Parts: sequence; C-alpha cells; structure tokens
Amino acid sequence: MKTLKEIAKIAGVSAMTISRYFSSPEKLSKATHDKVKALVDEFQYTPNMLAKSLITNKSHLIGVVIPDIRNPFFSQLYYWLEKILEPMGYSLILCNSRENSQKEKKYLQLLISRQVEGIFLVPVNGKNVELLLKKKRNFVLIERSVNSMHSKTVSSNHYQGAYMAVEHLIKLGHRKIALLCGNTEIKPYRDRLTAYLDALKAFGIPINEEFLCESEITIEASERAFYNLINKKLGITAVFSCNTLMSYGAINAIYKSKLTIPGDISFAAFDELPGIELLIPSITCVRQDTGKLANTAVEMLLRQTTNNEVGPTKIEVPVTLKLGK
Repeated sequence: MKTLKEIAKIAGVSAMTISRYFSSPEKLSKATHDKVKALVDEFQYTPNMLAKSLITNKSHLIGVVIPDIRNPFFSQLYYWLEKILEPMGYSLILCNSRENSQKEKKYLQLLISRQVEGIFLVPVNGKNVELLLKKKRNFVLIERSVNSMHSKTVSSNHYQGAYMAVEHLIKLGHRKIALLCGNTEIKPYRDRLTAYLDALKAFGIPINEEFLCESEITIEASERAFYNLINKKLGITAVFSCNTLMSYGAINAIYKSKLTIPGDISFAAFDELPGIELLIPSITCVRQDTGKLANTAVEMLLRQTTNNEVGPTKIEVPVTLKLGK
C-alpha cells in the first residue's frame, strides 16, 4: 500500500493537499480533487485516523453504550443516532453492556482509549458515570439518570406515560391491575411504579402489593414471574408492563395459562411491541419519540464537543398513548 507522501509525489501535489482531500475536499479545485481521488482509489489508500486524531484531537468517533440490543427501543434509538450523526461525518461504535456493570465499565474504558469525541450512555451503574466525569469526557445519559449535577440527561417522561396507561385501564373498568416492572432502583422503572401507584390512589383503588411483580429485564425471567403471578389466582383482569422484553414474556405467560388478550386480561405496555399485532389484537402502548430523544441527545453532546455548554442539563421528552383494540 502506498503512503500519503508517495501518493502526493505521484500526484504532483503536497502531502497537505492529500490530507485536505479527506478533511475538506470542497477546498480543492475540481481538477486536483479528481486527480487525488483517482490515485486514492487506485492504491486503495485510507488515512490513519488514529494518528490524525492524536494530532487534531478529533477522531470523529462517537460511542454508544446500551444495556440490551435485543430491546427494540434501543435498536431504534441507535438507528436514529446513526442517521443524525453519519451525515455530519461521525462514525458510531456500538457497545452492548447486557445490563452488566463490569461490561459497561470495560466498554467505557475501551471507548476512552479509542479517543472517541463523545459517548451516549444508558447507564447500568452510576459509578461508571463517575469514571467519565473523572476522565473529563463528553457524554450524555439517555433514559436513565444518576445523582450527579454534572451529568447531562435526556429521557422520556416515564411518569407521564405510565400514568396514562394505568389510567386507561382503570377507565375500562379494571380494578385488579397488575404491574410487571424491572428493578425500581433504575429511575425509569421507579417513575413508572410511582405513576402506577398514584393512578390507583387517584381513583380510590386499594393498592394490593401482591399485584406488584418485579422481574429481571428479559423475556424468559418476566415470563416465569408473570406466570407465577397468574397461578396465584388473584383475579387479575389487567396488566401494565414496563418494558418491551418483559411485555413479550408476559404475553407468553398469559397464553401458556390458556388465557386470552384482551378477553381475559387487558394489556398495556410501555413501548410499542413490533410485530405483535400480527398475533393478537393491537395492544395499548406508551409510544416514546425515539427520533426526538436522539436529536436532543445529539444537540446536548455537540454543545459539549464545541465548548458551547449553554443549555439545560436535563430534558424530558413527552410521550403519547397509542390505544389498542
């Protein structure tokens, strides 16, 4: 493979001109641009981006650390982040922490070593956020906040969405409503639990702690947890599920129990359930605006990378309720 200097010599231009072809091609004349392009293509030359980043402090790399790539919400979020940032010249590095604090820490250290310009993080452990603060890295937390006044966070309004969903079930006449929820030490789940309890109180419905079903955030674990709850024969007529993967698990449990939706149990979910309408009547769901979340997160991060930090440190994006049949 030819070096940059060798290509410059063949083209009869300076090495700086070759570098400019990659960084600011619009500054080259058409003739020079076409000559350099032909040689770059012929010799399949690619610039050493790591060396360049060490000189310019601009890697054009952005890290994205999410807790579970299987969750359609996080897949959609990544899609929007990439769609917004790619035209700006950024490449994204996707890391899947699998809701594991040690994996999350490992990936953050990796991204720091790769000289990424910023990181989008859906945190598993607040202590890992402290690592980013200590290293003075640009980052934005998405969906899950931590107790730090120095962190910038964008999230959906989880309380609003959960309250609307539970209120909808109540207005359908349900009084025995189960809640299938993740670890309430994680703020979105804590907000959704609070909204569930507040909605019941607002309508004068007694709170039955047996209806509260906490599970790991996987299809398998939530299926087991909700199946066990159904088998307690508590007369549950509706359920609000707080997570997409958990919703799939709960639906499996309902059908394995020889029950139907919505005939035996009405169902409301936080987040849409892709493809599920092909199997059962459409389900009421809280719809998050992933495009708006991604846009807002990008704006917050770019304000950091351009040293223009003016702006809020926490933004909540409204949600909507999509009614099922």
